[in-house]
Amino acid sequence: MKMARHLRRHHNLLSVVVVVVSSCCCFGLLLQLPAAADALTNDEICKNGIPAGTQSTINTGEALTCDNNDIIHISGQLIVKSNTRVRAAGMFVDATGTLTIGTPEEPVRDVHIYLNHQPCDINSDACKRQGALWSEGTLDIHGTPKTPWTLLQTDAPAGSSTLQVSACDNWSVGDRVVVSATGGEGTRYTNAVYGDNADENFEAEQRTITAVDAGCVVTLDTPLRSRHRGSWLGGIVPTQAEVANLNRAVVITGPFHRANVERPIEGGQGITTRQHVRGVSRIDHARVENCGRLAVGEYCMHWHVLKSCPSCYVKNSVVEGGVNKGITIHGTHDALVQNNVVYDVRGASIFIEDGNEMNNVVDSNVLMCPSLSNPVALAHFTMDGTGKHLRGRRCALDGHQEHRNSDFDEQSGLYALSPSNHIIGNRISGHDNAMFVNHQGYGVWGIGNAARRVCVASMPFGRTERNVFHNNAGFGWYVNVAFPMDVDLTADGHVSDWNSCLPFNMATGADNAKSFVIKDHVEYFNDFSMGTYDLGDVTFENAISALNNKGAYWKTYRRGINSGPFAKNLTLVDNWSYLEAPGGSALVEFDGLRLVKLNSADNHKPRFVVNHHCGLPNEQTGGLCASHYLLKDVTTTNPGEAALAPTTFYSETSKSSALLLYNGGAQWLNGASNRDERGANLAFRAPDNCVISGYWGGWGNNEWMFCEGLDDVRIVRIYSPNRGTLQVTTAGDGSFEVPYGTSFYSEQKRQGSTRYAYTPWCSGSSYPIDCANYIWPSGYTFLVRDGSEISIAIPSQVDGPMSDLFTMEYSEPLMSPTSITVSVSGDPLLAGGPCLIESTHSRSFITPYGPLIPQSGAWFECNPWQARNDVHDFAEAFSLHLQYNGADCESANCDTTVTATGVTTTTTTQAPTTTTSTTTTTTTMSTAAPLPQGVTACRVKSDASIDAIWDALNWVCTQVSSPCCDPVDTSVCGSCGDGPSMRLQAVANTAWCPMRLSEGYSCVTDGHWCDFGGTMAWSALGSDTCVTLPEALNLPLASLRLCERNFIAEIDKNLSGVAVDERTGNLILSLNWPERILLYNPNTNSVERTVWKEDVLPLLRDAEGVAWLGPNDERDGAYEFAIVEESASRRIVIFDADTFEPTGETYDIDVNIEFNLGLEGITYDRTRRIFYAVQEKSPMRIVAVSRASGGGSLPTQEIIVDDQDQLRDVGLTDLAGVAYVDGGGSGALLLLSHEQKRVVLMDIDTRAFGEERLSVGGIQPEGVAYDASKAILYIAGEPNELMTFCHDEGGGFAADAKSLVGKQRESAATVDTIPEEASSSSSPSDDDDTECIQNFNRRKCLRVLEKVSDLAATQQEDPFELLNLPQVDEMDQLCSRRKMRRRICRKWKTLKNLREAEVVVDDDDDDDDVDVDVDVDDDETAEEVLQEEETTAEVVPRGDDQSSRGGNRRGGGRGMPRRNDT
Repeated sequence: MKMARHLRRHHNLLSVVVVVVSSCCCFGLLLQLPAAADALTNDEICKNGIPAGTQSTINTGEALTCDNNDIIHISGQLIVKSNTRVRAAGMFVDATGTLTIGTPEEPVRDVHIYLNHQPCDINSDACKRQGALWSEGTLDIHGTPKTPWTLLQTDAPAGSSTLQVSACDNWSVGDRVVVSATGGEGTRYTNAVYGDNADENFEAEQRTITAVDAGCVVTLDTPLRSRHRGSWLGGIVPTQAEVANLNRAVVITGPFHRANVERPIEGGQGITTRQHVRGVSRIDHARVENCGRLAVGEYCMHWHVLKSCPSCYVKNSVVEGGVNKGITIHGTHDALVQNNVVYDVRGASIFIEDGNEMNNVVDSNVLMCPSLSNPVALAHFTMDGTGKHLRGRRCALDGHQEHRNSDFDEQSGLYALSPSNHIIGNRISGHDNAMFVNHQGYGVWGIGNAARRVCVASMPFGRTERNVFHNNAGFGWYVNVAFPMDVDLTADGHVSDWNSCLPFNMATGADNAKSFVIKDHVEYFNDFSMGTYDLGDVTFENAISALNNKGAYWKTYRRGINSGPFAKNLTLVDNWSYLEAPGGSALVEFDGLRLVKLNSADNHKPRFVVNHHCGLPNEQTGGLCASHYLLKDVTTTNPGEAALAPTTFYSETSKSSALLLYNGGAQWLNGASNRDERGANLAFRAPDNCVISGYWGGWGNNEWMFCEGLDDVRIVRIYSPNRGTLQVTTAGDGSFEVPYGTSFYSEQKRQGSTRYAYTPWCSGSSYPIDCANYIWPSGYTFLVRDGSEISIAIPSQVDGPMSDLFTMEYSEPLMSPTSITVSVSGDPLLAGGPCLIESTHSRSFITPYGPLIPQSGAWFECNPWQARNDVHDFAEAFSLHLQYNGADCESANCDTTVTATGVTTTTTTQAPTTTTSTTTTTTTMSTAAPLPQGVTACRVKSDASIDAIWDALNWVCTQVSSPCCDPVDTSVCGSCGDGPSMRLQAVANTAWCPMRLSEGYSCVTDGHWCDFGGTMAWSALGSDTCVTLPEALNLPLASLRLCERNFIAEIDKNLSGVAVDERTGNLILSLNWPERILLYNPNTNSVERTVWKEDVLPLLRDAEGVAWLGPNDERDGAYEFAIVEESASRRIVIFDADTFEPTGETYDIDVNIEFNLGLEGITYDRTRRIFYAVQEKSPMRIVAVSRASGGGSLPTQEIIVDDQDQLRDVGLTDLAGVAYVDGGGSGALLLLSHEQKRVVLMDIDTRAFGEERLSVGGIQPEGVAYDASKAILYIAGEPNELMTFCHDEGGGFAADAKSLVGKQRESAATVDTIPEEASSSSSPSDDDDTECIQNFNRRKCLRVLEKVSDLAATQQEDPFELLNLPQVDEMDQLCSRRKMRRRICRKWKTLKNLREAEVVVDDDDDDDDVDVDVDVDDDETAEEVLQEEETTAEVVPRGDDQSSRGGNRRGGGRGMPRRNDT
């Protein structure tokens, strides 16, 4: 072997020269150094590598063979010529190195790289380098070109030994080729899948070439088993099999060590190749085989976080016989993947990993699985003993959990988190899904390096053109849930402004959708074909869907004002159903639709399904099930059959006002379904020429009405809570009833961000929820005719959450213009009109599931009303939503400030006046500290506090359970009689209020007044005596703050429980599916041990909560923990804490549960040997189970809490987790709600609850535990979230719990009558002052201001005289040192400024102007102060009725300037 000379022997000379060069910058001197006389030997290369600045060559006919453990380290350049062999444990190209195996100008042939490796711990760095071609420099591999794949030109029937292909450059005898499946003799999906030859119909066939002639007729070594199509079906569908050549001039291979020889689906350990972080990778005409490993990042071919790499490509190459992805694009942009063949690889063939990847071109690749990769379709295939089909899971990988969605659950040929790439000309067959855009089931905010830096479901789509997806078990082109937006992105694909992930510009109302087009797309022999669950703003142009089970599959669709039709020139050929068209609230337009039937002998008549999956409970799917279906230019090739007829259509729900417009007429449901007898709601009388016809079949009965010539009918949609049956009167036609809802489940529809993932969550399960996000697909729909004059009579007035929602949509802005005239009566909040409503009215803020804010829709445009929430409340909730989900605010804009220009919002502070204005207002939302979602401000008597102070202290009430009721302001809570109002304080939750919001504002009569430190409050605990609020519960939860939040990479989903091993501080985590137990080190944030269900207890099902038990004397002091099962067994299972094996001790729990609403959490009182298990809901319960010796099927158990009202009164709508707090003989329980995302503390003996609530936030908290020192609280939640809460100041739970136990025994005297004075008049205490300023105790600071507020309410003293200078200084110092919430500090500053303002008070009721001269702080301008306060101060004269109506969250202080909220 001839090696280049190197500089090693001239090390001393080189050192001298480098010094000279460094001083004179004459780099040319280095090039003039004399070369070394020696060449590197094989052993030197294997042991020491290629030094920087040197070059070595492996020449033709030579071999470089290293020992089994040698990794060739390339810092210089290694050139590999043709006809060579390299064998090593690995090859590492560092940042200065170059590995050149051929160039585009001089490609190589017959190069074989063998990377040897032994089974090893894949988590170790040493193992990752073994068997790896790892490059951080320049990697150039260019083999001799050949046609990588081609198309079959003529049919190859079963038994054929020749193939006529369109190209075969450099194909040779001995090459292996594979021919894709095209359905065999099947004439449609059903008989191809369920016929006698189903396995052959969907099986690719691999053969060896024995001859190839100049005309590209290829002779095979053995005949084909089944037919492979090579011609176009009917001259319409390009059903040509792909023929791929599997041989390449450069082969990179190695051994493959299977994880389980009997179950290939479990994968194993092969070789890997990667370009890591930097450098450039150019690979052409190479083959990688026996590759991939069961870990994130260990892929066959991998671009790892290269960022923009336009020079990177992999072309004309083959990946075969691998696991865990074929080609992976990870954190890389602008690269090219072209003309490759990925065959027989388990997991995704091409994988776009994190969600930030963009502008990569994936072009003309063949991704082929040998047989259909799904067990459902091929149910007759044999099983492997585990219930999993062998051949039906050929390309699935039951491997690492982080990528289970892409590799196993929804195994896909091309799986992408980021859709912002160009998918062009690819051909995918044999997989479960051909292409799937999804987020691994948990990564909607991105995963890996892009975690919390992208909004995956809002990312824009790249070009999608000329793809052919066929013979897949599930979908072809498939998107789970995505509404693409014009997202502001950095050069690395990260979100630069989180506001751009929202569906609308919240300042202007402009539609933020980024529409895209799928062009020239072909699908055949798939089940679901092209489709999605929820997706909008897409157009299928010149698409063909043939021989599929469904021509297309869609659930929810939306079309923005700037988007094209749903389909343009769509051809449907012999599908079992034409398509299953979306429900929703949209214009579903088909501009050119061709229906083709080629098999005239087939009597099956396909159906055109509308409202697909509308009306399902506990979802948002389908919205109001009232879309306009506009079908234009429809043709058919079936002689004697009309293109479309009324019986062609079928609706999956008949309680729908969906409207079909075709053939110059209109069609709607007339009822008569087996699901619902009522059809569309009409607000006109149908003409006499209308015809009733029906669809009757296994899916139910539809009765349709078609009216020829009636093309002016349109839909009215109203998003609203249940206001009773509307009476709609149409002039000249009469009166019509419009009932509430679009299905049996209308009031069970999910509210909030289920589909629009980046809009705020709404916590709760009983709808409607008091939430700033008004998305809620419930309301009313009916049909009207153009020009109608209608009046809508609302029978009942609605109070409470969503009472201000009445968002009306009429027709569609992209249909021909029409209009109606509308009046509304009945509800004084909404009454008004008549108003002319045109079809072009604004759709700002309206999604297919409902509006983001109540200030939306046609009726609000015409007749604005006072709303509970507005765009600013939405922005604040969005800010909190970003915090809860850990959005990266360091490098992206998380400022949700809304400067609303041209957005009409209406609020008022003095009923019944309604003011409408179009202004520019700015509200800045804090992102410093999270608040609970779905919780509005507490209600207090309107004259109980100064308005500005109330505004500043507003967050106190948001920290507690439910909104507090106002017994005086009947517009807020209804009337419960006379009595003192609640004062503003931390105990303000519904357990201490005269009403319960959770019971629909009904009055509580089974309580009594109690005196809590001079403040009168109502106790609904049902006791004859008042329980003194325990001081111990005032401190521990309030002093906890979120100090760390992690997403555990080793878990993909279903983290359900957490316990602390008190010996080590490690965490024991439980997952409910697939069931497993993990040992997690919170100090290193790493999983130290994983035990699967099969390893410990095969019968363990639906593992939920986990509890630490400590030592068991009956087992010689062995340490133990317990797990509770939710539904199947309803039992407690005890495990050894060292071996993680079950001890045999179990306890059955005798409770009745509904599905998926069972036992969620468990904890243990080791002193009294009692387990406490919590049942989630229906009903919520706490069960105490006595631990017998050795366990038993009938343990002593007691349901200690079964009072739903008691639990709801403290804001618990579900019980997700529980933790025992030792109180020295007795104790308390920490109760966690995943819906309300809060923790409360309950004394076990007295059943009393503490006043403090800890809002934990997070995605879906499921488990709670604390460490041995009682100073750290852990919250575990789905999918893989672990939050750690620490105390701001010293102390922990244990001491506080003991204090609780003692103080719970104390009681106050029963108060039988309501005292005249309900509040103390004492001044703020010195202790509070000290705690406020010295210890930065926010609760103490707020108590100071709270008492000032109460004193001010007596109107005896100027409230600002009560704020002496030291107290003012305290607040100033807290704000300057950032120890107080920013929102409070802003309001505090404004309060001081307003006090110093010269305010002219007008005793008249007119809205006179107010002159304000404001002194400002140095760091804030007067304009900013006034802008924060919305620029106008309204002076309210002293009077008897200062209450505000309709949900205004700020009470009116007497004699003080008050904001005009216009």
